[in-house]
Amino acid sequence: MTSPLSLFYSYSHQDEDLRDRLETHLATLKRQNLIQQWHDRKILPGEKWAGKIDENLESAEIILLLISSDFIASAYCFELEMTRAIERHKAKEAIVIPIALRPADCTGLPFAEIQGLPKNFKPVTTWNNQDEAFLNIVTGIRAVVQHIQARKAVRSLKNPFEPLSGRVDDPMQFFGRDRELQRIFELLESRNSVAVIGDREIGKSSLLRAVYRDCQTRLGRVPIYLDLNSIESDEDFYEELCHQAGVATCQGARLKRSLSAKRLVLLLDEVEKMTWQGFTHGLRSQLRGLAEGADAPLRLVLAAGSSLDRLFPDGQDGMTSPLAGICLEERVGRWGDREMGEFVARRLRGLPIQFTSEEIERLIEESGGYPKRLMRGGYELFRQYQYR
Repeated sequence: MTSPLSLFYSYSHQDEDLRDRLETHLATLKRQNLIQQWHDRKILPGEKWAGKIDENLESAEIILLLISSDFIASAYCFELEMTRAIERHKAKEAIVIPIALRPADCTGLPFAEIQGLPKNFKPVTTWNNQDEAFLNIVTGIRAVVQHIQARKAVRSLKNPFEPLSGRVDDPMQFFGRDRELQRIFELLESRNSVAVIGDREIGKSSLLRAVYRDCQTRLGRVPIYLDLNSIESDEDFYEELCHQAGVATCQGARLKRSLSAKRLVLLLDEVEKMTWQGFTHGLRSQLRGLAEGADAPLRLVLAAGSSLDRLFPDGQDGMTSPLAGICLEERVGRWGDREMGEFVARRLRGLPIQFTSEEIERLIEESGGYPKRLMRGGYELFRQYQYR
């Protein structure tokens, strides 16, 4: 159940009888738990009245200005409460509704530019049937309540274009790379290791996460995922690999013996990090030794921005680089316009927010076929809709 909206009465005590009647007419909204009304007569003995008024004025979501000549003449109502109410209205922190109770000259006053109630801002006391006037006011307030509730519901929606990192972990959100995913598993099932090659922001990390999710079911191998962004050296690498493999930290022949009975798939994201100082040729040679051969304990799936022989030009004696020698490449290209359009439509499916065709075309053009850019653009546009 949604919480009731806080409603604040700003009024002159000369109009207390009319305020009471309005409060009575709003009883249906109160019984439906749509509003919670507050005015200064709710201040308890011993409480500081100015502090309580300020507190409730600042927290109110709807502020009713009960307009009459006495309201306009009141320094507290006009100069303090009304001034602050209109500041919050302009800042979109609350909605102010002027209510014409009794005839008064409102020419040029700050609230005169705000749509008021009842109809045509005809003062309640001038209606032949004042109950009709109050009913007209209640109808208008109900419309405002529904508007605020709808806006709250939209703002509470989870943005469908998360995560901004672009890496998709939820299998229900995996999209547009089924062919590449199938090809990776075909290569792994053929006892090969794989290098996933593509530009940054193209979706390589999401592919690795998809392999991770399905690895044990499809290959009977336990997946280990390492993001090299969080690893700084050979020592860090061995420590994390051994930890996830469930063996004591070691390397060399001891590591090979420790893993010999295991069947693992090691997924390495951001392999470019291995070109940094702190990573050695020896580590890559060790990985090759663990992954080479039909009965090897490891299969490798690496994500890189360029071919491994270009990334690691460290072959010895005319041989290719260790990793390049055992990994078959799977290229990941940009999305086409149709794929990008389908991606946006899928993310927005069933939501009250829908982008226009022009907005989708602009997102597609600006993303240039890169899924992560499309995610970021969709995220920002969705937020704009939420906070309009």
